[in-house]
Amino acid sequence: MGILLPIMQPGNKIIETTIDLAFPVEGEQIPTQHAYALFSAISNRVSALHDADIRYRMSTLPCIKPEAPQPIGRLAADAILRFRISVTDLPHFLLLSHQTFQVDGCQIRLGAPVTHRLQAYPCLISRIVVIKGFQEPVSFLEAVQRQLSAHSINADFHILDDAQGEPKRRILHIQKRQIVGFPVVLSNLTAESSLLAQAFGVGGRGKLGGGFFQPLRPLYTPDINKPLTLSHDA
Repeated sequence: MGILLPIMQPGNKIIETTIDLAFPVEGEQIPTQHAYALFSAISNRVSALHDADIRYRMSTLPCIKPEAPQPIGRLAADAILRFRISVTDLPHFLLLSHQTFQVDGCQIRLGAPVTHRLQAYPCLISRIVVIKGFQEPVSFLEAVQRQLSAHSINADFHILDDAQGEPKRRILHIQKRQIVGFPVVLSNLTAESSLLAQAFGVGGRGKLGGGFFQPLRPLYTPDINKPLTLSHDA
């Protein structure tokens, strides 16, 4: 499938130059905690993706977890690996096409990617947001507010609750380290704020899935999380 560059739209420059690059993924199994191993595999293959000069955020892969706690789950049949990148860095990421990777002993293969312009939605979710030094819910949310304000992003936001109704913590495993983060929902977004939130993200560890915002699934927001239109005056 061919690569189509986005039609540029008016507004903030980062909105105009940020795209999603989506790779279909083939495989059977994937570690339930695979973010670091996946990043290591792709950056070892394309060393430029390890460089600090190339800024991007990467999604994690959809994993169907076994009922009993186990380190390996089943890769979803329609799995997609997404990179949120600057269009100028596209050539580096295209080198991943049709490549096979070992991710902690599990083999996956990336197919031919497709580019997508960012689409504005009123509700977004990030599976995990990590902000260094903020591991308690109240101070974490204050830090989220500061980052959103710094990029002129207006939104309501909250941490998803766990089964006990408490703020849900997620753990990012980096070798022997465990880093605490939280799943974050942004809501009541304008079109421009939605696009800015996706383009900038929130927090760090973006190459490990941190701060990668996607539309909140209809399961949570039936009939209300429909695409928004960016005004030409934005």
